[in-house]
Amino acid sequence: MENAYSAVPSTSGRFGQVAGMKVEFDPSKPGIDDQVEVTTPSRIKSLVVMKGDGSGDDIVVEDFALMGDPARTFVLATNEFLLTGGDGYNGVAAGRVLVKTEDGEQKILEDYIMEALGGMVDIKDPPEVANVVQV
Repeated sequence: MENAYSAVPSTSGRFGQVAGMKVEFDPSKPGIDDQVEVTTPSRIKSLVVMKGDGSGDDIVVEDFALMGDPARTFVLATNEFLLTGGDGYNGVAAGRVLVKTEDGEQKILEDYIMEALGGMVDIKDPPEVANVVQV
């Protein structure tokens, strides 16, 4: 996640588009980019990941300190560009691929809207309370 916010305030494409986690970062601190592994956070003040099984939250970073086992596993969905280390996501490229689809992200989104949402997206844009990334 350090890489995701390493170039702020630049408008580079590496800014993290995330779901299932809450991130707070400090852009005044030095950015860390292009690394496979980071054990000492720099810009990330807090990172909380919602557990996929619904059993609660995993506090990964608290007050700029790494919490818990740094070798624990996280499962994520991403696109081919980031999977191959694009935009400096070398840590993603170093990970293990569990499932790879031949469908592109646009097709996956279209299928989800049509099948899971019945073709209707009725969420206010933008949400009144943004709760993903805090600066």
